Amino acid sequence: MAVSRALTIVMALACVSEAIVSIPVHRHRVSRRVARDEVTVLSGSTYPAPIPPDSYMIDMSIGTPPQQLKLLVDTGSSNLAVSISAQAGGPPPYFQAASSSTYQLVAANALDMEYVVGDWRGDIVQDIVAVENAPNISLDVSFGTITSSSEFFTEDSAYNGILGMAFSAIAQPQHHPIPPYFDQLVSARLVPDVFALQLCMPEDSSVDNGKMVLGGYDPSLSYGSPVYTPLMQEGYYSVLVTDFAVNGASIGLACGAYNSPSYTIVDSGTTELLVPQAVFNAMLGAIPEGLRMYFSDQNNVYLPPAACNPSQPSTGCLDGWPTLTIYLAGTTAGTEFPLAIRPWHYMRAVQDQNGVWTFQSAIVPACNEGSGITLGVVAMTEYQVVFDRANSRLGFAPSTCAQNWQLRPPPAIAIQARVDQSSCEAEKVSCSPPSQPSIFTVYFWVAVICGGLAVILAIGAVVWCFVSKGSRTPSRYEMLHNVDVSSSPREHSVRLGDRYDAGRAESEYYMHDGLETDIADDDSPAPAHAGADGHPLPFRLG
Repeated sequence: MAVSRALTIVMALACVSEAIVSIPVHRHRVSRRVARDEVTVLSGSTYPAPIPPDSYMIDMSIGTPPQQLKLLVDTGSSNLAVSISAQAGGPPPYFQAASSSTYQLVAANALDMEYVVGDWRGDIVQDIVAVENAPNISLDVSFGTITSSSEFFTEDSAYNGILGMAFSAIAQPQHHPIPPYFDQLVSARLVPDVFALQLCMPEDSSVDNGKMVLGGYDPSLSYGSPVYTPLMQEGYYSVLVTDFAVNGASIGLACGAYNSPSYTIVDSGTTELLVPQAVFNAMLGAIPEGLRMYFSDQNNVYLPPAACNPSQPSTGCLDGWPTLTIYLAGTTAGTEFPLAIRPWHYMRAVQDQNGVWTFQSAIVPACNEGSGITLGVVAMTEYQVVFDRANSRLGFAPSTCAQNWQLRPPPAIAIQARVDQSSCEAEKVSCSPPSQPSIFTVYFWVAVICGGLAVILAIGAVVWCFVSKGSRTPSRYEMLHNVDVSSSPREHSVRLGDRYDAGRAESEYYMHDGLETDIADDDSPAPAHAGADGHPLPFRLG
């Protein structure tokens, strides 16, 4: 087996050395449908809440012989993992370890992964992992197998696992992190330390969904060359936002507000554009008044179906909606450049229970992964995004996705001067709460108050027990067995017993010299059974 592994690696290295590989990307739209009372609808129809996520996947194969699986491409995490059964979660096919001659178990129950939404647990294993449609990209690596999960897979997920593309600094387990798959490709000199994503969003599944490029970027996938912003940290893909504009006008916040409590991250595993509450409120104030109702801080207000048909983008029904612009710091000090996000990208198509399509805003006030702004899929589908890790920078070039040809490509990205960026990192505040309390906030404070009252009542009950203990009348059982109720508390202790039968009262037990007897009913008879030493045995009513 060791010889087979060595030959696989040698053959891969011989066939390709730091090649650029372009891989097709598959898009899957989840279309969960729910009841009317879960959402606020302005049109009389019912729509799902929250917005259905977009999943962008690539084909990979694992094991010998190869087992083909679809893995979610996630630039917001660093681990590769696949599901092994329906109980673990996700759709078939599942990775069958017993069917692979090159499989090895490294550490059982060693992984416990948590995401903003969902989590999974599993084993660390080792096997040959290859990129489909790129036969020379194959390597014997360590990765995770998912043995159980919660909310990591949605009810109609199309992916069988996840391919984390972020840096090793956030890989798990923390004490001995597994090197990310892409890091291992780079270390083996199979590809240079750069990759690119072109994520398209056609509603027609027959249209190309984009590309993932390993080892560089593809000039044919974009208009012009990428414009770069420096990476601020190497964990997540963290960048510096310098301004936020609505229809070309700044919303007027200090630069630090966009990067609180930490830098902005670029995350293909998140659908929405997530912003701190202060940014959301300022953006809402700049939105034309007649459109503000569609930008709900609960992410559940919808554009009426009669107003727009997502299946016919050429109707131009969103042409009057504002373009949002996020400015990123340039690689030269004192410069910035704009990223336009047009309404056809931040208004996402959803379905009602009758299959009627309409739009929902995908701009959400939230703090994700401890960052300021999260540039999710809605901010990435306008561009080919270049993750140039070798030079610690991210590049953006207007994408040639099919729907961009139809809706007109975004304007060219131009570097421009910024007078002052000194405030960009100075203001590091936590995510501020909404101006109106959400239902979660209300529940939280109700829980705090009720918990405080429960503690006070519990303390009062304990004090009452100690005060009344010395003066109470002994029960018939205590008198029969000469129990001295006035003796030291160390000799007697009271505790609540287990529930002895469903639907009946709880019992309370008295401890005396190591014996446990029922005193829940002061008139209860003495026990009819005794131990070998003549002392009564513990008992429960019923």
